[in-house]
Amino acid sequence: MFPPYNLDRKTPFILACGFHRKYNLPINGSLTLAEIDTCIRLLQEETQEAVQALQALRYIVETDTWGPDAVQVKANVLKELCDVGYVAPRAAVSFGWDYDGAMTAVHKSNMTKDGSLDGGKITKGPSYCPADIKKFIIC
Repeated sequence: MFPPYNLDRKTPFILACGFHRKYNLPINGSLTLAEIDTCIRLLQEETQEAVQALQALRYIVETDTWGPDAVQVKANVLKELCDVGYVAPRAAVSFGWDYDGAMTAVHKSNMTKDGSLDGGKITKGPSYCPADIKKFIIC
């Protein structure tokens, strides 16, 4: 069972919990192949849609075609990014894992990176401290 949460704080995890409750989807379920496959499919679909939306935005920037449709393209990118951010915590809800706690731990770990860029990605460097995620696997 999940630890008590402040349901007034609308984190992606809390929102996903509400979604699962409304539609009677698994919460704290066992790790079944069917549920894992569903999570894989949802993440793949939403990630692909986000990539397609970003490609449309890239085209506008590359061709400098900032017409009236550009705002809709930007809105679509944001919506698709949110969809990706919605399905990830849904997987954690299904499996009974503390997504918020793990996300905080990952954030703290990321903040120990050295700040150097390598291909647009911040490098770990000697001061990097990896996140201890195992404690957030509740079930």
